[in-house]
Amino acid sequence: MTKTIEEVFEALKKKITIVDSQTSQVTTYDCDRCKDQFGWIEKREADVFGNGQLVREEEVWVTCTCVEQRRIERLAKQSQITEKFSEKKFSNFSSDVSDEVKSLARLAKKYFDDFNNIRHNQQNSIALLGQPGIGKTHLLMAVSNLLLAKGKQVMYFPYVSTLKAMQVNNFENDARITESACNAEILFIDDLYKPIDRKPQASEWQCSKMYDIINHRYLNNLPILLSSELNFGEMLAVDEAIASRLFEMCKQYTKSINKNAKLNYRMKELFGGAQ
Repeated sequence: MTKTIEEVFEALKKKITIVDSQTSQVTTYDCDRCKDQFGWIEKREADVFGNGQLVREEEVWVTCTCVEQRRIERLAKQSQITEKFSEKKFSNFSSDVSDEVKSLARLAKKYFDDFNNIRHNQQNSIALLGQPGIGKTHLLMAVSNLLLAKGKQVMYFPYVSTLKAMQVNNFENDARITESACNAEILFIDDLYKPIDRKPQASEWQCSKMYDIINHRYLNNLPILLSSELNFGEMLAVDEAIASRLFEMCKQYTKSINKNAKLNYRMKELFGGAQ
């Protein structure tokens, strides 16, 4: 049975310890079923010609269920999604929100439900945009966690911190992260152009890097999960080439909520809980 993403992260912390009764030697295994051999040989009856005329016992290799689970755990580790973010689910998204914010959750759920049917199309991406503090990252994390649990590869790309990391050690980090972001099965770009003092963070170098990544994914129909405080009109003013490609990829699954501080869940107490 497929584990939830929380169980995947918990499994990464644990190992199975076996004590040999003869030698008292302690051996640690990830899987107590196959003892990390990825499977075992069993004797089974085989119908040689498929007509019941010659049935004989043969040795067959049985692949352990841990093989698929190890793959999912490896994808979870590679995703850059922290254990804290692995807790983000649709079930713990606040229900005490406006109808407008609830529509974000409905769109994110629909995107996940439709994913297998649209993943190879050009319009295979989703964008949750606008007012900060309405749960855009939470909902796209919920989508990411469900995709990871289904064995999909997701790369988390927080815009500000990732671009800073790309500038460390110059070419080495830049090339490695760019290649990973270009070719990940699914890329989650979080807080694109995150504004400071109401000004988008979008230097010439930053735009150049994002264009390289987004254009590659656009040309190869590779899905993007996108969150940003900017709507597509505001993104066009920053870089038309990037915004137009993202819009075409996301236009079937886009929701933008206008700026309204009362919708920011971090500010609920200031407004007396009003939504």
